Amino acid sequence: MALNMIKISRVSHATNSVTPLFLPLTFFDLLWLKHHPIERVTFYKLSESSSHDSFFSTILPKLEQSLSLALTNFLPLSGHIKWDPQDPKPHVIIFPQDTVSSLWLSPTLTSQDSPAKSLVSRASYVLLSLRFSLGLTTHHVIMDGKTSTNFHKSWAHICKYGTIPQGFVLPTHSDRTVINVSVGLEFKILQLLSYLSGDVDNDTRTLKSPSAKEIDDDLVRVTLQLSQENIKKLKERTKNESTRSDLYLSTFVVKYAYVLTCVVKARGGNVDRPIRFMYAADFRNRLDPPVPLTYFGNCVLPIDIHFGRRWVCEWRGDSK
Repeated sequence: MALNMIKISRVSHATNSVTPLFLPLTFFDLLWLKHHPIERVTFYKLSESSSHDSFFSTILPKLEQSLSLALTNFLPLSGHIKWDPQDPKPHVIIFPQDTVSSLWLSPTLTSQDSPAKSLVSRASYVLLSLRFSLGLTTHHVIMDGKTSTNFHKSWAHICKYGTIPQGFVLPTHSDRTVINVSVGLEFKILQLLSYLSGDVDNDTRTLKSPSAKEIDDDLVRVTLQLSQENIKKLKERTKNESTRSDLYLSTFVVKYAYVLTCVVKARGGNVDRPIRFMYAADFRNRLDPPVPLTYFGNCVLPIDIHFGRRWVCEWRGDSK
């Protein structure tokens, strides 16, 4: 389906700042330096009374105005990431005149290399009948999922009500010294950038994102929904089959264990086939001292686990 680009605009944050803001990257930020941009799409349904004209005359301007106000509270998103030759590691710089691109009916997005890479590449809107989608492309190096979700909630609430939600915890703390991690770990990550990105032939100091891998034709993506009742039954079944009386099962563990074993069994294959499982763990309350809830930035670490399919089969009581 071809899309017509109606307009490209630049949305600036609504602050009176006159001095640049400089943010060095931490250990948790550097982990995502070579990561592909995060592309998030949210779908909305318009009211029956809405029209094509009202969308462009009322709704879209309101989206951009509220985006400007939201960026005021999430100022680093309007900045750029830079890696100057004299600096040992990259940093984020936010200038008073920095803006975010806003596309009306966006085309296919591409990533380009440059001395300074935008942290929010696009805020795009696509209108179809009485529905529209809002797409946002961001660099993972500036924030993790918790901060990203807070930004979307803040933007949505400002757009609808004109204010920040009552009791909403804004990420106003940008002091990187609260990340109490050994400096040696940061330089270790910098040495491993080529390995982490899978692009060992390129300069590690480049800010260009690695080439996207081709998607196999046999790839299937599904969305599974487990109800609270499903999760309760899974917990009860696991505890009944366990010999441990002190077994604690979180919803996270139960859901992932169930889905993972189902996927492994469905794919089949050799019992000695290696299985890889990865998830992101929040370290905000795991550092000493804990990271403030108002911290703006990354504080998640990918946990990578490798095991054999045989272990899953034996755990499930399957012979093959």
